[in-house]
Amino acid sequence: MTITNTLVEDEGHYRCVELPVGTGNIEGAELTVEVKSIRNLSVKTITESNIDVFEAICEALGGRPDETITWMLDDGPSPCDDTNVTYPAAGEDLSSTRSVCTFQADNENIGQTLKCVISGHQVSDLNGEETTTLNIPRSPTTDIRVGFQFLEPSLTVSCDIADPTQPIPSIRKYYIYSDGTLIHQSSTGDNDVEVPDSEFDLYTEFTCVAGNYLGNTTSDPARYDPTNGLTIE
Repeated sequence: MTITNTLVEDEGHYRCVELPVGTGNIEGAELTVEVKSIRNLSVKTITESNIDVFEAICEALGGRPDETITWMLDDGPSPCDDTNVTYPAAGEDLSSTRSVCTFQADNENIGQTLKCVISGHQVSDLNGEETTTLNIPRSPTTDIRVGFQFLEPSLTVSCDIADPTQPIPSIRKYYIYSDGTLIHQSSTGDNDVEVPDSEFDLYTEFTCVAGNYLGNTTSDPARYDPTNGLTIE
């Protein structure tokens, strides 16, 4: 018995009866219709609790039977620190699966292959995987300068970013130096420090360093001019 050109609604039990009726065996077959889903994989970098993490989203939409999504990094186990699986609406007699995987972004991830593996089909050709290379993050390239605001009895020294929308992941680390001595360090995005007037003079040079886990960008040294509040570089 051969069945071709099937639709989802054709699923069920079929019998093939040899003729003449009653003189032969009755052959039965159970028809199961499988549908390959539409697959999508996307990755972006977000910040959670002042930590840069990858957020990967894999979707398998409109498949049959129910499909399962698992994650791999290169050929190793799942990198996910947290996984959230939901089941979006699909067409009649079809199903969809959406999995969100988050894990900390670091230098070791760059260039590795993230895999979203879709399974659940008896017909192995309908299973599969979506892949992407983790190369979205980049080190800062924007200009940075030293900013000053004098409010007695102290001077607020800040690291001012020319383009705060870049890089990805965002700039979270700030270092401020006074004549080469580190006076401020932050990994949570705090970009300024108060300096008592007793700890600087007209010749004190301040330098800012800002970056993410991929690299840093450094400002030119700058001195505060108390006559007009401008930076002298």
